[in-house]
Amino acid sequence: APPEPTLPANPEPDRTEATSPEVSETEKEPPVTIQVVCEACFGDNALDYESERTFAERFSGRAIRWRGVLKSVETFNYDHVFGNERGFRAILDIYEISERFGKRSVQAVVLISPEQAEEWKTDLNAEREFTGVLAALKPYSRKLYVKRLSSEPAK
Repeated sequence: APPEPTLPANPEPDRTEATSPEVSETEKEPPVTIQVVCEACFGDNALDYESERTFAERFSGRAIRWRGVLKSVETFNYDHVFGNERGFRAILDIYEISERFGKRSVQAVVLISPEQAEEWKTDLNAEREFTGVLAALKPYSRKLYVKRLSSEPAK
């Protein structure tokens, strides 16, 4: 039998140097769009118990810049994803999944600064852009949780 072809030794620097995700991630992988994440995790073929694994494997920790329709701005003392630092979270409708019985909204729960909360709470039902890092998802309530980028100064 002919010898196995040897693959060229290409070290993958993007795995070790995860210090600047903006550069390496976006060049190597397509940007994480709302549609890609929502269809993969909540779409017709996504089973609730598998969607958390799909999210963990493909999307957790990825930086995003998305838009959504602002539904509410809330204060919290404890949040199961963001922990028990007091803070503010914004809830935005970001996508609609078509299902057999109609459409279901997918929402983003975004950690925001007090200044952002002040500014945003007058903008309910307006479209807002938000950035951050995908942190978690809740399959049954169809929510995606977004933390702030660590490099981003709290505005």
